[in-house]
Amino acid sequence: MSQPLQPPSQATLGPVSLIVTVLNDVAGTQKFLDRMEEQTYRPDEIIVCDAGSTDGTWELLQTYAASGPIPLVAVQEKRCAVARGRNIGASHAKYDYIAITDIGCDWEAEWMADLLQPIASEQAETVIGSWRVRWQDQETRWAKADFVLGHGYKFLATPQSHGCNRSVVHSKEIYWRLGGMPEDLTFAGEDSTFARLILHATKRIGATREPRCIWERPQTWRAIMKETRRNFKADGEAGLGARHVVLTAFRLMVEIVCVLLFLTAWALPTAYSLPVQLASSTATLTLLWLRLSAYRRRRRDAIAEAQHVPLLDMFLLDYARRYWCIIGYLEGWNIGRTRCQNCRARLRAAGVTWW
Repeated sequence: MSQPLQPPSQATLGPVSLIVTVLNDVAGTQKFLDRMEEQTYRPDEIIVCDAGSTDGTWELLQTYAASGPIPLVAVQEKRCAVARGRNIGASHAKYDYIAITDIGCDWEAEWMADLLQPIASEQAETVIGSWRVRWQDQETRWAKADFVLGHGYKFLATPQSHGCNRSVVHSKEIYWRLGGMPEDLTFAGEDSTFARLILHATKRIGATREPRCIWERPQTWRAIMKETRRNFKADGEAGLGARHVVLTAFRLMVEIVCVLLFLTAWALPTAYSLPVQLASSTATLTLLWLRLSAYRRRRRDAIAEAQHVPLLDMFLLDYARRYWCIIGYLEGWNIGRTRCQNCRARLRAAGVTWW
């Protein structure tokens, strides 16, 4: 582990507000509050927007707001989307800098100090935080396969990166100058949109050096598929990332056609059956070999413990995610044509294309 940073002083930085959103995650909220108390540089206030929790989360927030060591403002708006929750939190922020993270992560004690350092040293308007996923947190076969397919989920930020709301800080001035998070998106994707707007709006962007925020990934097959569908639905609504989805659909279609030709070639006249079977089987086996080779490379590049992840698990999870990637994007694109015009207009004004 890296050596702790020397926290910036109040004189060089000034106070900071930390914003999170939550819905029915009392354990995650308690963990978040505990970790923030352990920070070498504590946030000067925490603002939590609750979307209508019924599991005790809201009561926990109320109790902490009354007697916790860090000033906390708890706001509730039932069924509000994440982007709306972020903007509600930002509207309640008292201080000039707004840090954002997600409940459902873990944080090293130096996370906040690291995230704020470029503001103190470089006068950055925005800081993009690095993050990672821990192998030891992956408890199921599907979570382990997902870890390998995701290249270990380690994001090392640069000033040119697309930051996410897992670990980021903005000046309040630029946050509202850009109009805040796009609230016309259904559920997710507000951070990928806002990241592109930030890159267009300012060059004063910093990045953290160490991934001190730990993303806690979903563990079950159903949760991974739900996340995949939701994320690509958000991209479709915003009109982002079409190139990736089109290429994914094209490759999947080619593989399906090869398999179907092989299975149905027997119905062709004898003169055509054998050549079609030979060509389609050769293409299918070649594509399968290339896919399995890619999986082996990913296992080899991962940590030693990941070498035992079965190729079959990776194969099944990969193709299921491809399917939900396409379905989610098409759903989102259809919704975005009417509902998300403001978000799309903001991206077009920033020169961001759908492709």
